[in-house]
Amino acid sequence: MVACHLPRSVVLLFGALMSPASTFRLLRTRSSWVGAATVLAIVQIVLVLLPAFLGEAPIPVPVVGAVGVIVLLWVFLKWILSAGVLHSLSLLIGTDSPPRSFHDALVVIVYSSAIYSLASIVSAVLGVLRWVIGWTDRFQFTSILSARTAFEVFPVTETLSLLAQVNIFSVWYLVVLTIAIARVYFFKVRTAFLLASSVWFFLLIIQTATRELLKASIVGHSF
Repeated sequence: MVACHLPRSVVLLFGALMSPASTFRLLRTRSSWVGAATVLAIVQIVLVLLPAFLGEAPIPVPVVGAVGVIVLLWVFLKWILSAGVLHSLSLLIGTDSPPRSFHDALVVIVYSSAIYSLASIVSAVLGVLRWVIGWTDRFQFTSILSARTAFEVFPVTETLSLLAQVNIFSVWYLVVLTIAIARVYFFKVRTAFLLASSVWFFLLIIQTATRELLKASIVGHSF
């Protein structure tokens, strides 16, 4: 039997999904976010370019490269901004243990974000299955059931745009982020949940704002 040795960052990413308490306890003392960030960034680039590769018309190589760079910059920008929010709030609250660095905030944010990458993978797999089976005439990502579904009878507002981002994976992210902050920063669960909720809500806002800006840009160029 041939043993399969996965990179440490990949193993820790799986650990953040399946056993966050023990994984972040390990990351507290021996932490590095670069490897995990590289893996997640590659996954995001592949997923974003997937519809173009599965479409009928091939896309030019320069366009593929440009999209890949934009996605890479956006992913890292979200991580840095979220880590900045977490680090700033942790310094404001304070703790009896030695203060953690911005590097520690990046470790928490990057490894916790593996859940959002998993959500994108699930959405892509479901989209491919629907396309192969013949339920749709072209590949497209399958929307994951969100809180907005329960309020479809109401007109679309900013609040509903935020609710569109709330699904089982975003709630899972909030839980894992709470555990991660509690383990890395030595905060009580209540304090960790407060910090995690702040970061979580911040991510909802910037993701919703970005989506609305893209929609407005597309509509504007269609006239």
